[in-house]
Amino acid sequence: MMRITQKLKWQALINIFFLTFFLSACHESSEINPSEKELINEDLILPSSFNALGLLNHLNKVRLEGCECEGESMPAVGSLVWNNLLYEAAQRHSEDMFQNNFLDHIGSDNSTFTERVNETGYPWRLLGENLARGNFSEESVIEAWKRSGVHCRLMMQADFLEIGVGKKEQFWTMILAR
Repeated sequence: MMRITQKLKWQALINIFFLTFFLSACHESSEINPSEKELINEDLILPSSFNALGLLNHLNKVRLEGCECEGESMPAVGSLVWNNLLYEAAQRHSEDMFQNNFLDHIGSDNSTFTERVNETGYPWRLLGENLARGNFSEESVIEAWKRSGVHCRLMMQADFLEIGVGKKEQFWTMILAR
């Protein structure tokens, strides 16, 4: 129990740090300019297959500016922060889709994204999942999801606070949560 509590404390600290960083990134300030090295600590798991911070920065820029989702004006909403458990669930699904060559929210083992997130122990109240298949860059996969009304509205939902994204070759999985 003590180990779980300590892990949750570290996760909360990481989330507060990223929330502070991304909210401060909206303001011009030469005082707050952390290097990428300062953003990566031993508790934060970032994928090696893509630039997660670049993807998160681009997505948060879209969220902070607001956008159009199939002609529907979406207001600006708050930034998201990276969550290791959501990343774990997303990465598992991307690897499954790659290994079994399919694109679907239901896994090859009939698992749903809620079941995959539950297996990580993430205590969610709200979940959403976006999938993509293609040779996208971090920015272009966000732009592709923006062009789809359903995916765009999910990314712009203000109730979501955290994100994890997994990628295996051309298969992308984004899990948004609160």
